[in-house]
Amino acid sequence: MSQKNKIVEFQILNQEIKNLQEQFQNINNSIQELQMIKNTLEEVGKINDNQEIMIPLGQGIFTRGIIKNPNELITNIGSGILIEKNLEETKDMIKINILNLSKYSENMEEEINKNIEKIQELQKEMSALQQAVEEFRSQGTSIKEEWINELYEINKEEWDLLDKMNEDFLKI
Repeated sequence: MSQKNKIVEFQILNQEIKNLQEQFQNINNSIQELQMIKNTLEEVGKINDNQEIMIPLGQGIFTRGIIKNPNELITNIGSGILIEKNLEETKDMIKINILNLSKYSENMEEEINKNIEKIQELQKEMSALQQAVEEFRSQGTSIKEEWINELYEINKEEWDLLDKMNEDFLKI
């Protein structure tokens, strides 16, 4: 693979990692939100019938309300469809959602780590190539820019042959 292709691959992998990390963070935020809901449901289970509570509306705004039956909950199951579930069914649904998101989060983390490993390999290859060019220059060998571009196309095993050819050239 040419040096230019390696740089492009590096950039693509780097962007993919950023996207995956953003998705990973969003999933973890959803898991935290579900954990808070799970804890809230535990507290709802402790409420008596017809008990007055403070109902949060958001941004620190509350209203007073009476819970007629804390075991009857209305749950959105997707696409705006609401169904009535009891407290235990709702807790189970939340647990399943947490488990599913946790598995997805683990898979995403694995994918991020694989891409990081690929980037590290590309960095090693590019560094080795750059070091080889610097070695040529440090030996006083002038290298034209088009030669460097061609050298980037050559794999590491051919560098020894280039060194030998360079030594032979200097003897002439």
